[in-house]
Amino acid sequence: MRDDRTLLASGAILNLTGLAAGGLLSFVLVVVVTRGLPQSQAGLFLETVAVFTILSQTAQLGADDGLLRMIPRQRVLGRNQELRPLVLVGLVPVLVVATLVAVVVFVAAPALSNVLAHGGDLHARQLASFLRAAIPFLPFATLAAVALAGTRAFGTMVPNAVVGNVVTSAVRLALVSAAVAAGMSGMWIATAWAMPMIVTFIAASGWLALLLRRHDAKTTSEVPSRAIRGIAAEFWRFAIPRALGSTFSITVTWFDVLLVGALVGSQQAAIYAAATRYLAVALLILGPLQLVLAPVISRLVAEERWHRADAVYQTATQWVMAFGWPIYLSI
Repeated sequence: MRDDRTLLASGAILNLTGLAAGGLLSFVLVVVVTRGLPQSQAGLFLETVAVFTILSQTAQLGADDGLLRMIPRQRVLGRNQELRPLVLVGLVPVLVVATLVAVVVFVAAPALSNVLAHGGDLHARQLASFLRAAIPFLPFATLAAVALAGTRAFGTMVPNAVVGNVVTSAVRLALVSAAVAAGMSGMWIATAWAMPMIVTFIAASGWLALLLRRHDAKTTSEVPSRAIRGIAAEFWRFAIPRALGSTFSITVTWFDVLLVGALVGSQQAAIYAAATRYLAVALLILGPLQLVLAPVISRLVAEERWHRADAVYQTATQWVMAFGWPIYLSI
C-alpha cells in the first residue's frame, strides 16, 4: 500500500511541476497576445482557441480514458499481446473523427463565425480566417492527447509532464511571440499557436511506441489474444460514456468565452478570457492527482485489490481537500 501511495505522490508532484510550468507559459502567452494584438483580434484569437480546445476534447471520443483503463488491466490479466491492437483501436477512430471534424469546420468556418462573432461581417471574416488557420492541426492535437494518455497508462508521467505541458507550451509561446513581434496578422498567430501540436504528436506517439516496444521485449505471457472486434467492443463500451463527460467538462470551461464573444463582442471576450484564466490555478492540486490516479486505480481494480484501491482513492481525496481548499477559497 505504501508503494501505491508513493507512486501516487511522485506522479502527482511530477505532474504538478509540469502543469505549473505549462500554466505559467500559457499565461504569458495570453499576455503576449492581448498586448500584441488589437483587442478585437485578441478576442477572436481566444475564441479560436476555445473552439479548437472543445473540438479536440470531443474528437478524442473518450479514447484517452479507455487506454488509461484498458492498458493496465490487460497487463494484469496477462493479455500483453493485445496492447498493440488496443492502441490501434483507440487511435484509428480518433484520427478518422478528428479529420472529419477538421474538414467540416474548415468548410463551415464562415457560417460558424457568423454565429460566434459579434460586431459585423469584418469580425466574422476574421474569425473564419483564424479558424481555418488553426483547424488543420486538430487531428495532431487530438491524437497527441490520446497518445499521452497511453503513456500514462504504462505508469510513467514523464511524457505528459515534459512533452504535454512544458515542451508544447514553450514552443507555442516562442512561435506566437515571434509572430507578434514580426507584426503578423491574427491568422498567422493562430497558425503559430496550433502548429506545435505536430511536435507534441510526434513526441507523444514516439514515446508510446517506445513503451510498447520495451514491453514487447519483456512479454512472456502465453495467454491467447482475442479478435480485434472483441477488443474494440470492450474498449468503446467503456470509452464512449466517458467521452460525453469530458466534452461537457471542457465545454463548460471554454463556452463562456464564446458566449461573451457572440453576445457582446470580441474585445470584451479578450478582456473576459484574460481575466478568468487564473481560475485554472484551482486545478493545480486536483489535475495532477487525476492524471496519476486513473492508471493506479485501474491496475488495482484489475488485480481485485479492492481495499488498496479504496485506500489510494481516500488518500487522493484527503490530499485534494488538505491542499486544495486555500486555492478554491482564494478565487
